[in-house]
Amino acid sequence: MKYARQGLGLLLMPAAACSLAVDGDSQGFDRAVDASPAPKATATLIINEVAPSGSPDDWFEIYNGTQDAVELSNFRYSDSLDRTPVGFAAPRPLAPGEYYVEFLTDDHPGFGLGAEEEIALYSATGNRIDSMQWTEADGIGEGSLARVPDAEGPPTPSEVPTPGYPNQETP
Repeated sequence: MKYARQGLGLLLMPAAACSLAVDGDSQGFDRAVDASPAPKATATLIINEVAPSGSPDDWFEIYNGTQDAVELSNFRYSDSLDRTPVGFAAPRPLAPGEYYVEFLTDDHPGFGLGAEEEIALYSATGNRIDSMQWTEADGIGEGSLARVPDAEGPPTPSEVPTPGYPNQETP
């Protein structure tokens, strides 16, 4: 699949903007939440898909499952608990129901992803919001690890990456 990107990120599927609240859960993770009903089963900012062998760059996708716009510059991510989390290259807030793809290059953030790794999303206060991990045994290869059903399900190897679009179940 071909896709266009602007700068180091890709924003798709615009929607209305609001504001975001962050709440802690029982595992010590912060969750982006809204008091009103959400269109998906989870009202949170999540890592929806990751391509550790992306072409030409590795990337991961964030989905805004809240009913509020999210300023991604308030969040950080890392591929290791030993590494200081870095900020997003997002040019504008992520609207509700919107996807954002962060490309990992030598210029930003200065690291890529490997066959056995983890990507974690952190709040501005440093609390982990979400993470996704994989091993070589998951058989991702040139594909991706995607939540199926989209934005709700468990991470599942996918032969057809869908950066910035709803994840599809691999037949």
